[in-house]
Amino acid sequence: MPDLEKVIKGLECCIKGDCRENACPYALDNACRKSLAIDALSLLKAQEPRVMDADEIVLSADPSKWLWVERKGDYCTEAFKAGKTISGLIAFDSETPGAFLYCERPDEYGKTWRCWTARPTDEQMAVTPWSEPPKEEL
Repeated sequence: MPDLEKVIKGLECCIKGDCRENACPYALDNACRKSLAIDALSLLKAQEPRVMDADEIVLSADPSKWLWVERKGDYCTEAFKAGKTISGLIAFDSETPGAFLYCERPDEYGKTWRCWTARPTDEQMAVTPWSEPPKEEL
């Protein structure tokens, strides 16, 4: 992942118009503007909503982070704080400390519900396929 501070400094230097005078971190690169554009695009794409892996929901539980929970067939998503495992269920925090608003079964993840890293659009939800349940061998 590109360094955010480096990209910001590079953009500021490009806006001022003199990379060398402003100590641009991309100035030594022969294709500095292209390298800067690639890094900036990478940082922007990393912020796009994406469906999380099941392990990410609990393992990366950050109390300041919001997750967007989608239920299959329902293009409405709801925001909850990062999940925790309680009594075999994944519970999602509300803004009230210690209060849980919502629980889901982990074995249904990707089949009947899923989490997004940011609020997806209806179109993003519609075009993103759901996980298929494992096929039984004959």
